Amino acid sequence: MAEYFKYITTYNNTLVDRSDTTFSPVPPYGEILSSYYIVPQQELYYYKESGGEIVLNDSATIKSYLEGTEPPPGPNDIVEQNEFTGYTESTDNNINYISGVTNTKLATAIFNTFTGTTLPTNYYNKTQINTYTGSTLTDINTRLLKTSFNTFSGTTLPTNYYNKTQINSYTGTTLTNINTRLLKTSFDTFSGTTLPTNYYNKTQINTYTGVTNTLIGTKINKVTGATSNLAIFSSDGNVVDSNVTISQLTGGTGYYVYGERETPGSTTSTTPITYLTTGATLTEGIFSLNYLGVIGNSVKIKPAFIQFYRDDSPISAVFAYSPPENNGVSPISFMRDTFLSGGTHTFSVRYYAGVNTALMNSAAIRVRKVQ
Repeated sequence: MAEYFKYITTYNNTLVDRSDTTFSPVPPYGEILSSYYIVPQQELYYYKESGGEIVLNDSATIKSYLEGTEPPPGPNDIVEQNEFTGYTESTDNNINYISGVTNTKLATAIFNTFTGTTLPTNYYNKTQINTYTGSTLTDINTRLLKTSFNTFSGTTLPTNYYNKTQINSYTGTTLTNINTRLLKTSFDTFSGTTLPTNYYNKTQINTYTGVTNTLIGTKINKVTGATSNLAIFSSDGNVVDSNVTISQLTGGTGYYVYGERETPGSTTSTTPITYLTTGATLTEGIFSLNYLGVIGNSVKIKPAFIQFYRDDSPISAVFAYSPPENNGVSPISFMRDTFLSGGTHTFSVRYYAGVNTALMNSAAIRVRKVQ
């Protein structure tokens, strides 16, 4: 049965109460509705709310909660001796003065009437500080007066500083003590022609090409003749054409062929019958050929035959399969890498019966360029 558990956030969400109805708590309290079972006789502070769940409380939080919520001592409570050493009947009810312990401290009555007039002579009272001006300067005569600061100008600066007016009106002609810097007029007219010989100006950089690589001949070369091809780093660190196109990696036109058929077929022919054929115009190169055919016979222990072709010529041996039961089939696969010239090529799966009826349930052909 779910209950509302009230917790206090100032003690790490320690549980403090439980009820069948909501507490509608206000900070620093919160509540959680939970079916977590706590024995009625067990103290709730052994548990806390954490992330919407009730979990066991940690010992540090329990100790802090007990110390913080313990009621103040009463007249009959036992106290430690060192808490009130020297306490006598002469002390008042507020214990403003404890004999033997606070006899060098400031009495409450004196503290309440404390004013700036009771300060040592080298301190200012509140009134003096609030009304402080440059004319009341005492013991800080090495500081800057307010009146002096308000009238401060560049004319009072050391000779190696500029005042505000000088800085605002600064031009290359007023250059003093910074004669190793660049004049504003020189900077405004700065161009590539004033650069050292080992720098380029803006025009040179904007028109830079691989053939203008003066002074950066050891840097990376521009790649030419690599349209739609991948660029790679050569052994000397330059970028060169890999002669491999993006299409070769992604199976683009001319590099990849795939065909499949899942319609069951059958034949009583004793010569090869085409079950699946596919083809495409391919680029010259080495291709990986992968064939698969699921073949069987209508009568158990009777053979059926399958063979794989490229460009109407056998590319594999004849495979035979005799099922252990009627209408049994089995996958037959064949893989080979071969060179193909550029142009149109066809690929096919063919089958036939030895006796009875040969069965073909499905077939697939994948052709992919590898080099």
